[in-house]
Amino acid sequence: MNKPFSYLFYIFLFFVILFLSGCSQLKPATDPVMDKKAFALANKAKMVNKTVLTSKGTGWITVKEGKQTRKFRVAWAAAAPGRIRMTLLLFGHPFETIIASGRDVTFVSHTGKHAPHTIRSKDPSLSNFIQIPVRISDIIAFFLGQLPIKHFDAAYFSPEDQTFSTIRLKQNWSVHSQVLTINNQNHATALTVQDNNGKSLYSMAFKDFKTLDTTRIPTRTFILEQNNRLAVIQIDTFKANVQVKESVFRLTEGG
Repeated sequence: MNKPFSYLFYIFLFFVILFLSGCSQLKPATDPVMDKKAFALANKAKMVNKTVLTSKGTGWITVKEGKQTRKFRVAWAAAAPGRIRMTLLLFGHPFETIIASGRDVTFVSHTGKHAPHTIRSKDPSLSNFIQIPVRISDIIAFFLGQLPIKHFDAAYFSPEDQTFSTIRLKQNWSVHSQVLTINNQNHATALTVQDNNGKSLYSMAFKDFKTLDTTRIPTRTFILEQNNRLAVIQIDTFKANVQVKESVFRLTEGG
């Protein structure tokens, strides 16, 4: 290796190491046996209701920012993976319909607020819609009765929590990490998404688990964003593994 090339190689290697070290927080030294237990508990939470492949239901979505509160009635049909059609109603009248086909997401205003527009992404952020950076996959998970836990490669109990109720989840090459909270029955009760500095981007609390249509689901989910914007998703009726036609997830001429 000649010297100029050698210098360039080590400079490149330095920046690669710098980048990777900034991608995620360093994992502290933990007990491998407890790590396996943490991974198993987190994976169990991730698999909650994964047998629910389709659903239909109704509920409410409430968005609070400061003193302003908007509350929408919502009706949906969802199918794994990545498909949903949900219509929001305001004061009993259709307000907005969101259709995710698994390839893109279309927004249709029923009030003339905007022309129908499509985002060419199968999992875009909804921050422009509800001011909280959840993705369409999170909403689909909620309405399938599942917990929106993203893929992770490693899990360990937080050393700062002596109750073993906090599990940190790491994904290789990701700038984000997840923190899962479990109760004394080893059921997930909350999930926080953090940046690479450990700052919370948003957190979710899963409340009021009930059995609807033979499926136990969280019927209220609270989503709190770092600037204290709050969204509450409430499920009133829920039907699991019902027939949903593929045409539901396509935009027709009438909307």
